[in-house]
Amino acid sequence: MSGAANTQWRSHISIISEMGMSTSRTVTGSHLLAQALKHEGVHTVFTLAGDHVLPALDVMADQDFRFIDTRHEQSAVHMADAWGRLTGGPGVAMYTTPGFANAIPGLANAMHSGSPLLSISGSAELNELGRGAMQEIDQVDMALPTTKGAWMVTSANRIPDMVAHAARVAYSGRRGPVHLTIPVDVQQQEISLDDVNFYPSSEYRSTAPVVASDEQVRAVVEILKGASKPLIIVGSAGAYSQSGEALENLIETTRVPLMTEGDARGLVSDAHPYCYGFFDSGLNQAAKLLREADVVVLLGRKQDLIVGYAMAPVVSLEATVIQIDPSEAEIGRNRGVGVGIVGDISAVAQQLADEAAKHSWSDLP
Repeated sequence: MSGAANTQWRSHISIISEMGMSTSRTVTGSHLLAQALKHEGVHTVFTLAGDHVLPALDVMADQDFRFIDTRHEQSAVHMADAWGRLTGGPGVAMYTTPGFANAIPGLANAMHSGSPLLSISGSAELNELGRGAMQEIDQVDMALPTTKGAWMVTSANRIPDMVAHAARVAYSGRRGPVHLTIPVDVQQQEISLDDVNFYPSSEYRSTAPVVASDEQVRAVVEILKGASKPLIIVGSAGAYSQSGEALENLIETTRVPLMTEGDARGLVSDAHPYCYGFFDSGLNQAAKLLREADVVVLLGRKQDLIVGYAMAPVVSLEATVIQIDPSEAEIGRNRGVGVGIVGDISAVAQQLADEAAKHSWSDLP
Protein backbone atom coordinates (compact mmCIF):
# COMPACT_ATOMS: atom_id res chain seq x y z
CA MET A 1 0.00 0.00 0.00
CA SER A 2 1.40 3.42 -0.98
CA GLY A 3 2.02 6.12 1.60
CA ALA A 4 -0.90 8.23 0.35
CA ALA A 5 -3.26 5.25 0.32
CA ASN A 6 -2.11 4.22 3.78
CA THR A 7 -2.76 7.73 5.10
CA GLN A 8 -6.24 7.74 3.56
CA TRP A 9 -7.00 4.34 5.09
CA ARG A 10 -5.88 5.49 8.54
CA SER A 11 -8.06 8.58 8.12
CA HIS A 12 -11.08 6.41 7.28
CA ILE A 13 -10.45 4.13 10.27
CA SER A 14 -10.16 7.19 12.53
CA ILE A 15 -13.44 8.59 11.22
CA ILE A 16 -15.21 5.27 11.73
CA SER A 17 -13.90 5.08 15.27
CA GLU A 18 -14.98 8.63 16.09
CA MET A 19 -18.42 7.95 14.65
CA GLY A 20 -18.84 4.95 16.91
CA MET A 21 -19.50 2.64 13.95
CA SER A 22 -18.27 -0.74 12.86
CA THR A 23 -15.63 -0.99 10.13
CA SER A 24 -18.25 -1.56 7.43
CA ARG A 25 -16.93 1.61 5.74
CA THR A 26 -20.51 2.70 5.05
CA VAL A 27 -21.95 5.78 6.73
CA THR A 28 -25.02 7.98 6.50
CA GLY A 29 -25.20 11.66 5.76
CA SER A 30 -26.14 12.25 9.40
CA HIS A 31 -22.89 10.64 10.57
CA LEU A 32 -20.95 12.83 8.17
CA LEU A 33 -22.71 15.95 9.44
CA ALA A 34 -21.87 15.05 13.03
CA GLN A 35 -18.24 14.48 12.13
CA ALA A 36 -18.00 17.68 10.09
CA LEU A 37 -19.35 19.68 13.03
CA LYS A 38 -16.85 18.02 15.36
CA HIS A 39 -14.07 19.09 13.02
CA GLU A 40 -15.25 22.67 13.66
CA GLY A 41 -15.13 22.11 17.41
CA VAL A 42 -18.91 22.04 17.77
CA HIS A 43 -20.32 20.10 20.70
CA THR A 44 -23.38 22.19 21.58
CA VAL A 45 -26.39 22.70 19.31
CA PHE A 46 -29.41 24.95 19.88
CA THR A 47 -32.49 23.40 18.40
CA LEU A 48 -36.21 22.92 18.11
CA ALA A 49 -36.53 19.34 16.92
CA GLY A 50 -38.82 18.29 14.08
CA ASP A 51 -39.33 15.49 11.55
CA HIS A 52 -36.96 16.77 8.88
CA VAL A 53 -33.90 16.93 11.16
CA LEU A 54 -34.57 13.89 13.36
CA PRO A 55 -32.13 11.55 11.53
CA ALA A 56 -29.28 13.97 12.14
CA LEU A 57 -30.29 14.72 15.72
CA ASP A 58 -30.54 11.01 16.54
CA VAL A 59 -26.98 10.36 15.35
CA MET A 60 -25.66 13.48 17.08
CA ALA A 61 -27.31 12.42 20.34
CA ASP A 62 -25.51 9.07 20.12
CA GLN A 63 -22.24 10.97 19.72
CA ASP A 64 -22.70 13.02 22.88
CA PHE A 65 -23.58 16.37 21.37
CA ARG A 66 -25.26 18.63 23.90
CA PHE A 67 -28.67 19.92 22.83
CA ILE A 68 -30.22 23.11 24.17
CA ASP A 69 -33.89 22.64 23.34
CA THR A 70 -35.90 25.81 22.74
CA ARG A 71 -39.57 26.59 22.27
CA HIS A 72 -39.09 28.88 19.28
CA GLU A 73 -36.61 28.82 16.43
CA GLN A 74 -35.73 32.49 16.81
CA SER A 75 -34.66 31.75 20.38
CA ALA A 76 -32.40 28.96 19.12
CA VAL A 77 -30.70 31.36 16.72
CA HIS A 78 -30.28 34.09 19.34
CA MET A 79 -28.67 31.54 21.67
CA ALA A 80 -26.35 30.31 18.92
CA ASP A 81 -25.55 33.95 18.11
CA ALA A 82 -24.57 34.62 21.72
CA TRP A 83 -22.53 31.40 21.80
CA GLY A 84 -20.60 32.48 18.72
CA ARG A 85 -19.87 35.91 20.14
CA LEU A 86 -18.73 34.62 23.53
CA THR A 87 -16.72 31.59 22.42
CA GLY A 88 -15.59 32.57 18.93
CA GLY A 89 -18.01 30.02 17.58
CA PRO A 90 -19.41 28.81 15.53
CA GLY A 91 -22.79 28.77 17.18
CA VAL A 92 -25.04 26.14 15.59
CA ALA A 93 -28.84 26.24 15.37
CA MET A 94 -30.95 23.41 13.89
CA TYR A 95 -34.65 23.24 13.09
CA THR A 96 -37.13 21.74 10.69
CA THR A 97 -38.59 23.20 7.52
CA PRO A 98 -41.46 25.51 8.56
CA GLY A 99 -39.63 26.60 11.69
CA PHE A 100 -36.88 28.04 9.54
CA ALA A 101 -39.15 31.00 8.78
CA ASN A 102 -39.14 31.80 12.49
CA ALA A 103 -35.33 31.76 12.52
CA ILE A 104 -34.89 34.56 9.98
CA PRO A 105 -35.10 37.53 12.42
CA GLY A 106 -32.37 35.91 14.51
CA LEU A 107 -30.18 35.45 11.44
CA ALA A 108 -30.66 39.11 10.53
CA ASN A 109 -29.48 40.10 14.00
CA ALA A 110 -26.42 37.84 13.75
CA MET A 111 -25.65 39.29 10.32
CA HIS A 112 -25.81 42.84 11.63
CA SER A 113 -23.59 41.95 14.60
CA GLY A 114 -21.03 39.93 12.64
CA SER A 115 -21.56 36.76 14.63
CA PRO A 116 -20.20 33.39 13.36
CA LEU A 117 -23.25 31.13 13.18
CA LEU A 118 -24.23 28.01 11.26
CA SER A 119 -27.95 27.57 10.62
CA ILE A 120 -28.99 24.05 9.59
CA SER A 121 -32.48 22.99 8.58
CA GLY A 122 -33.97 19.88 7.08
CA SER A 123 -36.46 19.62 4.27
CA ALA A 124 -38.59 17.08 2.43
CA GLU A 125 -36.89 14.51 0.16
CA LEU A 126 -35.05 15.92 -2.84
CA ASN A 127 -37.24 14.24 -5.42
CA GLU A 128 -40.36 15.72 -3.82
CA LEU A 129 -39.21 19.33 -3.81
CA GLY A 130 -41.06 21.53 -6.27
CA ARG A 131 -44.06 19.20 -6.25
CA GLY A 132 -45.83 20.53 -3.18
CA ALA A 133 -43.89 18.47 -0.65
CA MET A 134 -44.62 18.43 3.06
CA GLN A 135 -43.97 21.86 4.59
CA GLU A 136 -42.03 22.93 1.49
CA ILE A 137 -40.59 26.44 1.36
CA ASP A 138 -37.56 27.83 -0.47
CA GLN A 139 -35.27 28.08 2.52
CA VAL A 140 -32.11 28.94 0.62
CA ASP A 141 -33.58 31.99 -1.12
CA MET A 142 -35.23 33.06 2.14
CA ALA A 143 -31.89 32.85 3.96
CA LEU A 144 -29.78 34.76 1.43
CA PRO A 145 -30.73 38.34 2.48
CA THR A 146 -29.91 37.65 6.14
CA THR A 147 -26.76 35.52 5.81
CA LYS A 148 -23.34 35.62 4.17
CA GLY A 149 -24.34 32.57 2.13
CA ALA A 150 -26.93 29.80 1.93
CA TRP A 151 -26.83 26.44 0.14
CA MET A 152 -28.72 23.16 -0.23
CA VAL A 153 -26.82 19.90 0.15
CA THR A 154 -27.90 17.49 -2.56
CA SER A 155 -25.71 14.47 -1.77
CA ALA A 156 -24.41 13.01 1.48
CA ASN A 157 -20.83 12.87 0.26
CA ARG A 158 -20.93 16.68 -0.13
CA ILE A 159 -21.75 17.29 3.53
CA PRO A 160 -18.14 17.52 4.79
CA ASP A 161 -16.96 19.96 2.13
CA MET A 162 -20.14 22.06 2.29
CA VAL A 163 -19.90 22.39 6.06
CA ALA A 164 -16.26 23.35 5.55
CA HIS A 165 -17.22 25.91 2.91
CA ALA A 166 -19.98 27.35 5.10
CA ALA A 167 -17.53 27.73 7.99
CA ARG A 168 -14.96 29.35 5.71
CA VAL A 169 -17.51 31.94 4.55
CA ALA A 170 -18.75 32.54 8.10
CA TYR A 171 -15.23 33.36 9.30
CA SER A 172 -13.88 35.23 6.26
CA GLY A 173 -13.65 39.01 6.50
CA ARG A 174 -16.37 40.21 8.82
CA ARG A 175 -17.86 37.18 10.52
CA GLY A 176 -21.51 36.33 10.05
CA PRO A 177 -24.18 33.64 9.78
CA VAL A 178 -24.46 31.03 7.02
CA HIS A 179 -27.17 28.49 6.25
CA LEU A 180 -27.35 24.90 5.01
CA THR A 181 -30.53 23.05 4.04
CA ILE A 182 -30.01 19.29 4.24
CA PRO A 183 -33.01 17.28 2.96
CA VAL A 184 -34.08 14.37 5.14
CA ASP A 185 -33.18 11.75 2.53
CA VAL A 186 -29.66 13.20 2.25
CA GLN A 187 -29.32 12.81 6.01
CA GLN A 188 -30.32 9.15 5.68
CA GLN A 189 -28.37 8.41 2.50
CA GLU A 190 -25.75 5.68 2.92
CA ILE A 191 -22.43 6.07 1.16
CA SER A 192 -19.01 4.50 1.25
CA LEU A 193 -16.24 6.26 3.12
CA ASP A 194 -14.20 5.84 -0.05
CA ASP A 195 -16.33 8.65 -1.49
CA VAL A 196 -15.72 11.04 1.42
CA ASN A 197 -12.88 13.44 2.14
CA PHE A 198 -12.32 14.99 5.56
CA TYR A 199 -9.58 17.47 6.29
CA PRO A 200 -8.81 19.77 9.24
CA SER A 201 -10.08 23.34 9.32
CA SER A 202 -6.51 24.67 9.00
CA GLU A 203 -6.47 23.22 5.48
CA TYR A 204 -9.60 24.91 4.21
CA ARG A 205 -9.42 28.35 5.76
CA SER A 206 -6.61 30.66 6.77
CA THR A 207 -6.33 31.44 10.45
CA ALA A 208 -3.38 33.84 10.14
CA PRO A 209 -4.35 37.46 10.88
CA VAL A 210 -4.33 39.83 7.92
CA VAL A 211 -1.95 42.74 8.53
CA ALA A 212 -1.36 46.18 7.03
CA SER A 213 1.57 47.12 4.82
CA ASP A 214 4.41 49.12 6.35
CA GLU A 215 3.43 52.03 4.12
CA GLN A 216 -0.14 52.02 5.41
CA VAL A 217 1.02 51.86 9.02
CA ARG A 218 3.39 54.77 8.59
CA ALA A 219 0.67 56.81 6.85
CA VAL A 220 -1.75 56.34 9.75
CA VAL A 221 0.85 57.24 12.36
CA GLU A 222 1.81 60.39 10.44
CA ILE A 223 -1.83 61.50 10.29
CA LEU A 224 -2.25 60.88 14.03
CA LYS A 225 0.94 62.82 14.74
CA GLY A 226 -0.47 65.86 12.97
CA ALA A 227 -3.90 65.69 14.61
CA SER A 228 -5.05 68.05 17.34
CA LYS A 229 -8.35 66.34 18.17
CA PRO A 230 -8.11 62.67 17.12
CA LEU A 231 -10.58 60.01 18.26
CA ILE A 232 -10.54 56.21 17.92
CA ILE A 233 -13.84 54.31 17.82
CA VAL A 234 -13.68 50.51 18.13
CA GLY A 235 -16.59 48.41 16.88
CA SER A 236 -17.65 44.78 17.27
CA ALA A 237 -15.10 43.43 14.80
CA GLY A 238 -12.45 44.36 17.36
CA ALA A 239 -13.98 41.97 19.86
CA TYR A 240 -13.63 38.94 17.60
CA SER A 241 -9.89 39.47 17.20
CA GLN A 242 -9.27 39.76 20.95
CA SER A 243 -7.74 43.18 20.44
CA GLY A 244 -7.86 44.55 23.99
CA GLU A 245 -4.13 44.40 24.73
CA ALA A 246 -3.16 45.81 21.33
CA LEU A 247 -5.63 48.67 21.73
CA GLU A 248 -4.22 49.53 25.15
CA ASN A 249 -0.73 49.54 23.70
CA LEU A 250 -1.88 51.87 20.94
CA ILE A 251 -3.60 54.46 23.12
CA GLU A 252 -0.95 54.38 25.83
CA THR A 253 1.70 55.08 23.20
CA THR A 254 -0.14 57.73 21.19
CA ARG A 255 -2.35 59.07 24.03
CA VAL A 256 -5.23 59.27 21.56
CA PRO A 257 -8.65 58.96 23.24
CA LEU A 258 -10.65 55.83 22.45
CA MET A 259 -14.31 54.84 22.71
CA THR A 260 -15.88 51.40 22.28
CA GLU A 261 -19.18 50.32 20.75
CA GLY A 262 -21.19 47.11 20.41
CA ASP A 263 -19.37 43.92 21.35
CA ALA A 264 -16.12 45.89 21.71
CA ARG A 265 -17.39 47.29 25.01
CA GLY A 266 -14.98 46.20 27.72
CA LEU A 267 -12.02 45.45 25.45
CA VAL A 268 -10.47 48.47 27.12
CA SER A 269 -11.77 49.33 30.57
CA ASP A 270 -13.85 52.48 30.88
CA ALA A 271 -11.58 53.24 33.83
CA HIS A 272 -8.54 53.46 31.56
CA PRO A 273 -7.32 57.09 31.42
CA TYR A 274 -7.50 57.15 27.60
CA CYS A 275 -10.81 55.32 27.25
CA TYR A 276 -13.88 57.52 27.29
CA GLY A 277 -16.47 54.79 27.55
CA PHE A 278 -19.31 53.59 25.38
CA PHE A 279 -19.82 55.34 22.06
CA ASP A 280 -23.44 56.44 22.29
CA SER A 281 -24.23 60.15 22.20
CA GLY A 282 -27.55 59.52 23.94
CA LEU A 283 -25.91 57.80 26.91
CA ASN A 284 -22.43 59.29 26.97
CA GLN A 285 -21.83 63.00 26.47
CA ALA A 286 -18.23 62.32 25.49
CA ALA A 287 -19.47 60.68 22.28
CA LYS A 288 -20.66 64.08 21.06
CA LEU A 289 -17.01 65.14 20.79
CA LEU A 290 -16.89 63.16 17.54
CA ARG A 291 -18.30 66.26 15.84
CA GLU A 292 -15.15 68.18 16.82
CA ALA A 293 -12.60 65.51 15.88
CA ASP A 294 -10.16 66.35 13.11
CA VAL A 295 -9.06 62.71 12.70
CA VAL A 296 -11.46 59.81 13.22
CA VAL A 297 -10.10 56.26 13.34
CA LEU A 298 -12.76 53.59 12.81
CA LEU A 299 -11.39 50.27 14.06
CA GLY A 300 -13.82 47.50 13.13
CA ARG A 301 -16.61 50.08 13.09
CA LYS A 302 -18.80 50.37 10.01
CA GLN A 303 -19.67 53.72 8.47
CA ASP A 304 -23.31 53.27 9.41
CA LEU A 305 -26.03 54.97 11.44
CA ILE A 306 -24.11 54.63 14.71
CA VAL A 307 -21.45 57.09 13.48
CA GLY A 308 -23.82 59.17 11.36
CA TYR A 309 -22.63 57.35 8.22
CA ALA A 310 -19.31 59.16 8.86
CA MET A 311 -20.92 62.23 7.30
CA ALA A 312 -21.54 65.76 8.55
CA PRO A 313 -22.69 66.91 11.00
CA VAL A 314 -21.69 63.86 13.08
CA VAL A 315 -18.25 63.70 11.45
CA SER A 316 -16.92 67.01 10.18
CA LEU A 317 -16.37 67.43 6.46
CA GLU A 318 -12.88 68.68 7.30
CA ALA A 319 -12.02 65.58 9.34
CA THR A 320 -9.77 62.83 8.02
CA VAL A 321 -11.30 59.37 8.37
CA ILE A 322 -9.08 56.33 8.81
CA GLN A 323 -10.86 53.01 8.55
CA ILE A 324 -9.52 49.58 9.46
CA ASP A 325 -11.88 46.66 8.93
CA PRO A 326 -11.79 42.91 8.22
CA SER A 327 -14.08 43.44 5.23
CA GLU A 328 -12.93 45.29 2.13
CA ALA A 329 -16.57 46.05 1.33
CA GLU A 330 -16.84 48.28 4.41
CA ILE A 331 -13.88 50.53 3.61
CA GLY A 332 -15.17 53.94 2.47
CA ARG A 333 -18.72 52.64 2.29
CA ASN A 334 -20.35 56.07 2.76
CA ARG A 335 -17.39 58.42 2.82
CA GLY A 336 -13.92 58.39 1.35
CA VAL A 337 -11.07 57.64 3.73
CA GLY A 338 -7.61 59.09 4.18
CA VAL A 339 -6.25 55.59 4.76
CA GLY A 340 -8.21 52.37 4.39
CA ILE A 341 -6.79 49.10 5.70
CA VAL A 342 -8.29 45.63 5.32
CA GLY A 343 -6.99 43.59 8.20
CA ASP A 344 -7.34 41.99 11.61
CA ILE A 345 -8.10 44.67 14.21
CA SER A 346 -5.76 43.31 16.88
CA ALA A 347 -2.86 42.74 14.50
CA VAL A 348 -3.14 46.15 12.84
CA ALA A 349 -3.60 47.97 16.17
CA GLN A 350 -0.38 46.38 17.40
CA GLN A 351 1.41 47.37 14.19
CA LEU A 352 0.30 50.96 14.75
CA ALA A 353 1.44 50.84 18.39
CA ASP A 354 4.86 49.51 17.38
CA GLU A 355 5.33 52.19 14.73
CA ALA A 356 4.04 54.92 17.05
CA ALA A 357 6.59 53.88 19.67
CA LYS A 358 9.31 55.17 17.33
CA HIS A 359 8.00 58.71 17.82
CA SER A 360 7.49 61.02 20.78
CA TRP A 361 3.92 61.82 21.85
CA SER A 362 2.42 64.22 24.34
CA ASP A 363 -0.97 64.48 25.98
CA LEU A 364 -3.57 66.26 23.90
CA PRO A 365 -4.95 69.54 25.23
